[in-house]
Amino acid sequence: MKTTAVIIDDEEGARESLANILTSYVPDVEILGKVASASEGYKLINEVKPQLIFLDVEMPNENAFDLIDKFDSVDFEIIFVTAYDHYAIQAIKSSALDYLLKPIDIDDLQSAVAKLDYKMSQPQKDEQFELLLESVNSDKPHKKIAIPESDGLMFVYVN
Repeated sequence: MKTTAVIIDDEEGARESLANILTSYVPDVEILGKVASASEGYKLINEVKPQLIFLDVEMPNENAFDLIDKFDSVDFEIIFVTAYDHYAIQAIKSSALDYLLKPIDIDDLQSAVAKLDYKMSQPQKDEQFELLLESVNSDKPHKKIAIPESDGLMFVYVN
């Protein structure tokens, strides 16, 4: 069964490169669209309802976390794809499926997508995205963070 996905990245070369790698090495992913901005991504996500989003963090005008914040209910998984490692903690707090650094390592990409099969079979999906939205919208310092594990989430006190 194919996993439906969209790619949101402001760099055309990065979008095309990821699409080519997915086509060649992760054929179970069907790319429904590729867009260059968070606002275009919001429209595309609402239009095609993908299961998976490949999302660049830094984009002009709005970043990935601004895009996520627009959704009342997030019913898709997110793999952050970025050249910057300093967003990793924020991505973990956002209950992301995975966090990949550019240039994309094929083994890491395959592993990230493989997590989706397991995660989609788990009943806790809605709860994780509620945590994502709560975390993004919160002005309070985070006392706990959610760390993905093979069988769900582990909550760890920050201190």
